[in-house]
Amino acid sequence: MSEKMKEHYDNVIHFIDSLMSLDCLGLIKEGIVEVENECQEILNQIVFSQEDAEIKRAKETFESFIKICDLIKKSEEVSCQKKELLELKSNFLSYFSELSLNKKKEPLRKWPDEHFDARAIKNFFDERIIGLEEAKKKMISIIIANKKNLNSRISCLFIGPTGSGKTYLAEVAQACLNVPVEIVDVMQLTVPGYEGRNIEDILVNLLRKTQGDQEKAENGIIFLNEIDKKGSEKNSDISGRGVLNGFLTFFDGIQYPVTYNKKRYTFNTSRLTIFAGGSFSFVLEQMKKKSMGFENPLKTSCFNEDQLRTFLEKYGEMPADLIARFTSIVILPEHTKESLKAILSRPLISPITVKWGLFSKEGVTLYCEEDCLEAIASKAIESKSGVRALNSIVEEIVQEAYWEVLMNPKVYKTVILNEETVYDSEACLLEDGSGTIKSLREWRLPHAEMKLELNKK
Repeated sequence: MSEKMKEHYDNVIHFIDSLMSLDCLGLIKEGIVEVENECQEILNQIVFSQEDAEIKRAKETFESFIKICDLIKKSEEVSCQKKELLELKSNFLSYFSELSLNKKKEPLRKWPDEHFDARAIKNFFDERIIGLEEAKKKMISIIIANKKNLNSRISCLFIGPTGSGKTYLAEVAQACLNVPVEIVDVMQLTVPGYEGRNIEDILVNLLRKTQGDQEKAENGIIFLNEIDKKGSEKNSDISGRGVLNGFLTFFDGIQYPVTYNKKRYTFNTSRLTIFAGGSFSFVLEQMKKKSMGFENPLKTSCFNEDQLRTFLEKYGEMPADLIARFTSIVILPEHTKESLKAILSRPLISPITVKWGLFSKEGVTLYCEEDCLEAIASKAIESKSGVRALNSIVEEIVQEAYWEVLMNPKVYKTVILNEETVYDSEACLLEDGSGTIKSLREWRLPHAEMKLELNKK
């Protein structure tokens, strides 16, 4: 979705939500005109940028949106208007969710024959990652700089709390670029000669991803995940610091003998682009205390990079030589309620999109109200697990409704997730074919009473 189209998309959602809060027939009729105008602008963008098959479908879809808008303008009851607004928003979100799911994820550029398009890569990252501007810019600029400069390599360490998006940065790069990306769970690594994964396995995986193309593999990207878990002095040299020290040669460059597909390779690690990520929770706690006090948010601007490296060595128990190999360090902020809500509202990355697809296959439209998004975001913040909590929360709140739909095929046409659903999965609203809307608990009540009567008999 282009920036311009996204702006109109956000406007439609904002206008509909604003109209839903009104109780004035006339104001809703006036406001729906703005929704029509924004829909027309989106359609113009689709006609300009999409293929013929998508244009035809888009025209048909947006014609249905306009018809709903006309019904709202002709309606003489606020309750009817709001019901139509609910359907409009649901259909609108559904269309863009499906469009995002069906969108082909093709590589942006070949490596290393062509130059990367920095703007296109940034747009790809922006569509999938909310915020984290410094981290996105740093990762993209390092990848491009290392491609152009074969004499010296730039690397970066990403620090941030659980669920802040460290690993996801690498996953987006993997989806975006035609470059082999190996995301390494450092916790599984041991030094060579002992049971477990080692450095050679990482290089073999890069060769596997390039079908043995050594040049392409040597210009690949490695992301060392959970690197902070290996820093403790309590870890043995076999599984802890010995592994970290083994990475020093990666940064400096070494001719590493490996075997892939029964063929011997001498892998040159000096061309690799290396990133690493870790929560370093104790380090961040100490920085927080030193900056503005324990109860205040961490002010990273209070520290220069030398001080940050000292904190990582002292409190993160990371080898000084390894920390020195990272040419830059970026601290990712904790997600806020607003940023988590933005993730939930973005069809391309929202866990609700996946659930929408499941319900859609059963002929049911899933709709999530604004106050439900707020409650999910709040609950995720309370869990202190960031984005990771969103998937589990969404799974928890829809499971009862999904089971009801599966057990009663062709009965329901709409499932509405409201704020109460976040704390009680049976509080969601289900609409049947006749237009009757009741909570899941109310729908199940007659079945429970029937079972009770049968048991008595």
